[in-house]
Amino acid sequence: LALERAGVNASETIHVGDQYKLDVVGARGVGISPILIDRDNVYPEITDCPRIRSLTELPEHLK
Repeated sequence: LALERAGVNASETIHVGDQYKLDVVGARGVGISPILIDRDNVYPEITDCPRIRSLTELPEHLK
């Protein structure tokens, strides 16, 4: 609903979150590209989406 109101497609959007199931799986479920922020290296095995340790790394992942 928020994307629709903003006139933005889900495929043009990213979601940054720190919980794999809620943030990564949830974002993918609605067509949004996820980025996992893993400050404490809780998810070292995750390789199916970008994983960053700090928000300072985020600009590298933006188009």
